[in-house]
Amino acid sequence: MDNRKSSEATWGRRIGIGIFWCAALHVSVMSTYSVVTQVFFLDRGGVPGEQETACAEQLMQLEGELFEGLGPLLDQPQSAGPASFLASWDAHYRTLPARCGRAEPARRDLQDVRHRLETMLNDYREGQLPLRRRIHATLEALRPADAGSKREG
Repeated sequence: MDNRKSSEATWGRRIGIGIFWCAALHVSVMSTYSVVTQVFFLDRGGVPGEQETACAEQLMQLEGELFEGLGPLLDQPQSAGPASFLASWDAHYRTLPARCGRAEPARRDLQDVRHRLETMLNDYREGQLPLRRRIHATLEALRPADAGSKREG
């Protein structure tokens, strides 16, 4: 009986040692792979440096278009203005490469900003814009007629 227990214990130790060495080999290989790719292949995802730079420039251009294009639309009456602008912006955004390398987080953030701005614009146009128009109409009604002509002229 003791002989059988010692045989089982020996097999248990061998299996345990085998698992340990497999895990150690796995950690060593994965660490080496990680270091090599970080040092020698900085453009992970197969994006060449020039394409990455072009992608970053397009993202900066898209960001400028987004803020410049939505600003004037705040005071427009409910129309297709923001929807048509955002549709053309989205079409331009979709022309970006599928992956932008190190600029990829900026790409995702810009898309998030676009959606948040659309939500904010819709909230403003549904809530604050009617209030602003009501304030403006009330103040215009109280302004003397000659003050309006002096301002316009």
